Amino acid sequence: MKPWPRNRDIQIRLQKKWNKGHFLSRIISDEPFKPLRIALKHPTASELTEHFDEARKWIAHLTRQSKQGCGTGYDLEWRETNHRALGRNKIPVAVVFSQLEDLLAYLGKTKEAGRFNELCERILGDFPELKALLISKPLEVLAHDGKWTELLAILSFLKKYSRPMIYIRQMEIPGVDTKFVEQHKKWLAQLLDRILPPQTINPNAQGLSAFEQRYGFLSKPSRIRFRLLDSDLYIRGLSDLQISAEDFSNLALNPDTVFIVENEINGLSLPSFPRALVIFGLGYGLKRLSGASWMKDKSIWYWGGY
Repeated sequence: MKPWPRNRDIQIRLQKKWNKGHFLSRIISDEPFKPLRIALKHPTASELTEHFDEARKWIAHLTRQSKQGCGTGYDLEWRETNHRALGRNKIPVAVVFSQLEDLLAYLGKTKEAGRFNELCERILGDFPELKALLISKPLEVLAHDGKWTELLAILSFLKKYSRPMIYIRQMEIPGVDTKFVEQHKKWLAQLLDRILPPQTINPNAQGLSAFEQRYGFLSKPSRIRFRLLDSDLYIRGLSDLQISAEDFSNLALNPDTVFIVENEINGLSLPSFPRALVIFGLGYGLKRLSGASWMKDKSIWYWGGY
C-alpha cells in the first residue's frame, strides 16, 4: 500500500508552484483567482477493510489541517462510499483552495505576498508599462527588495535623459555607482527594455558586457598590452606598453610578425625576434584588434588554448 498524501505532501506540491511565481503573479493579475483543486490518492475499498484504523487517522489528520480545523487553508472535497462490511463512509478525495489568501496563509507566505503587492503598487505608480514583466517574474521583484529606490531612480534618469553618453558613475543618484549597476545589470536590462522608447536602445548591443552601448553610456576603453621583440621597433626606448585599443589601431608600426598569447608569462618569456611584437592576454578579446588594419598583411601566430 502506497502512503496516502498528508499535509506535508500537499505543501511540497504547492511550494513548487510558489517557486515558479505562480501564486504571486495572481496578486496583480487582472484575471480572478480560480479555485485550486488538488486530487488526493485515497483509500480503496479493500484498503478500508484492511487498514481502517490507518484510514481513519489519515482523515483526521487532513481534517485538522483544513480550513475547518484551522480557520484557513483548504476545504476538503468528500466522496461518500457504501462499503459492504463498513457501511457508509465519507472519504476525502481532494483539497480545494477557494481563495488566494487561504492558499498563501497555508504556505506561510502571507507576509511575502503583502510585500510583493506593496512593491508592485510603488513600481507601477511610476512605470505602469512594467506590469507584464512583474507578472512574469514576481520572485525577481521580491529578490530586489531594498534596492527599488535606486532601481527606480535609474529608470527615471534614463527615461528623462535617453542615451546620456556619460560614464555610469557620473549619474548623480544617491546609492548608485558602477558597482551597483554591475550587480543589477541583468534585471536593469529587462526593466529598461520595457520602459525606454525603442529608438533609444541599440539593438545590436547584446549581452551584459554591452550594457553601456545598448543604453547610451560611455564604456571604459578596452586596453591592449604588447611587447616589442625587436629593439629597432622600440617606442622612445619603451618595449612593454599598454594603450587603448583605439590608439593601438593607429600605431605607426610596421612589424613583419605578430604573436598573440593568452598567458602573460608566455608573452614575457618570448626572446628577441626580428621585426616582431607580442600581444598579451586577449583570449576571447580578439575582437579588440578588429580596428588594427595595419595587421592584415602581417604574419600572425596565436599561442593559447582552443
